[in-house]
Amino acid sequence: MEYSQTVGTREISRAVATLGLLGIILSLAGYLIELFILQYVGSFIGTIGTLLLIVSYFKLGFEWDDTEIKKYAGLFVFFIAITGLVMIISIVVIALFIKNSDAIHLVINNGQVSWQGLWTVVKNMGFKAIVLGLVTYVLLIFVGFSFYKLYDRIGKISGIKEFTTTGKLYLFGILSLPILVGIALLLVSYAYHIIAWAKARTRTK
Repeated sequence: MEYSQTVGTREISRAVATLGLLGIILSLAGYLIELFILQYVGSFIGTIGTLLLIVSYFKLGFEWDDTEIKKYAGLFVFFIAITGLVMIISIVVIALFIKNSDAIHLVINNGQVSWQGLWTVVKNMGFKAIVLGLVTYVLLIFVGFSFYKLYDRIGKISGIKEFTTTGKLYLFGILSLPILVGIALLLVSYAYHIIAWAKARTRTK
């Protein structure tokens, strides 16, 4: 069933809104912890947050019985999974290169990953790094597009414009990652993300 005739009138249930809000808060916390404190702990927390968000998408799709939300949520999960697989392959390739080139001391420093050292190793990999980087970037674009369509749909049906803004910022952030502006846009999208789910939660009874 489609709700094209009820744009801006559908309410997001408190259960879904709470899941979404908790999910994005954990995702942001995980990202910040991974960036500034503990990498592995941050990754774990961020993964839990992402899983909660995914559950909220499908719960909302079934609550509204909206095929578009289900479809784009499914595409988002699919491209996230494929991107994750490519990243794992990239890590294996980099690990093998490091082992073969005896450059592990550049990457691991006091038990922590040195991003500067890792970047040096990646540059030395040459063509392999370019191919892996391009494949990952293209897949991320598909992730961003699926996310945008999903949030645009939620925003139009719920009437909460911050969802649509979140989707646009996320997509533009991914598109502009090569020039680093994307990182700032993605961080801003997190802020709108929290506002959107918080607003959805305050509208429920």
